Amino acid sequence: MSDKQIYELINMSDTITFYALDEDYARAVTLLLGEGKCGCRTKDGRSLEYCFTAFHGEAPQEIYDKIERMLKEKDTNLIEALNSVAVCNFAEREIFDEYTENATNEAKWLKWDDAHRTSLNNFGKYARKLAKNIFNNGQKAS
Repeated sequence: MSDKQIYELINMSDTITFYALDEDYARAVTLLLGEGKCGCRTKDGRSLEYCFTAFHGEAPQEIYDKIERMLKEKDTNLIEALNSVAVCNFAEREIFDEYTENATNEAKWLKWDDAHRTSLNNFGKYARKLAKNIFNNGQKAS
């Protein structure tokens, strides 16, 4: 994960972090999971533009075009970012990564998620399902 940056998906429930190659991928993850109702910030606290669009209008068309291209091309960087979604804050992320073998151990990931998730919003499960669907057939998870 050294070439990736860590981001927080800002939502009304659990603290969610994920890794993404750059801000375009972080924005894509946030818009796909939050559907315009979540924000995104970097570890240093800077908010990304055009993530929280539900009440502030849409992002520029080029943002949506980039996301559409990522989906059509089954972009591995997007899939990896979605698969890295976890219920933990920035400080806990290293512990999560070590425990779940960088989110590759499905059983440990599920155990962590069950122990740390406090809301019905299951962003991690949805993100993994979305990543699988993108990889398999390019369709959005339901």
